[in-house]
Amino acid sequence: MWSSQKRNNEWSSLNQQIDWRSIWLYFNHNYKPTYNLTNFKLNQLKSFKIKTLLNELPTYSLHHTLYLKFFHSNKCFHCNSLDSPSHWRTCVNSSLLYQLILSTITNYLHLVELDISKNELENLIQKIYKHEAFYNIAPQPYSYYIEPTLKGLIPRSLIQTIQDYNIPYKTASNIIIKNLLLKINE
Repeated sequence: MWSSQKRNNEWSSLNQQIDWRSIWLYFNHNYKPTYNLTNFKLNQLKSFKIKTLLNELPTYSLHHTLYLKFFHSNKCFHCNSLDSPSHWRTCVNSSLLYQLILSTITNYLHLVELDISKNELENLIQKIYKHEAFYNIAPQPYSYYIEPTLKGLIPRSLIQTIQDYNIPYKTASNIIIKNLLLKINE
């Protein structure tokens, strides 16, 4: 079974919190399972997303793990801090990632025609931005934080945060998939 594979242990504790329908749509570019056309660019993007999820992007960290003989140090050659499979996102300045997240949330939610007041819209922007799915580290064991979220593991609670404003599931899911994760991971 896929959940027992070692590579999935990192996020297996979150299985009950994951919105699997949204993840399917995220990895498949919002296309339904019956979509039969092949697109080279979409296949490359899907490959990138899956490699990100499984920590198999050809990063220095992965090369250090696989080729210890050639990659002696486990420190980033750019900033000299401890390297990890996701260090490339925050190497220069981690605040840039959070600025990108906030601006993406803000810009997209201002474009979408949601049936909520301006005050509710600003409140929703802050609730999404401050959701545990975007915490830098997990606040407690077996809880969400930014790492699994950026890998495409969308928590149900993040979609529920949007649904709390009487926004249908499909719209809430699309807000997260199409316009948050896809833009951040571009």
